[in-house]
Amino acid sequence: MSRQIHPAMAAHFGSSSAKPRAVRVYTAEDGWVALRRPIVLTAEAVSEFKHEGCTMVEARWRLQTKRVSLSGLS
Repeated sequence: MSRQIHPAMAAHFGSSSAKPRAVRVYTAEDGWVALRRPIVLTAEAVSEFKHEGCTMVEARWRLQTKRVSLSGLS
């Protein structure tokens, strides 16, 4: 499993060394759903969330929390 953080996720937190973790995901069917445990937002994790139908993710890194759209990410 790749440990490389998705570049767009690091950019949202303003640091190339950011290691944001997903704490909630959004789907049209279920709305915001809390994850059982935070998941580091690697490129592989972002791809998996998109495959599962998630359109947004709420991520935390240090004291920052951000909601990020997954629709434009590859």
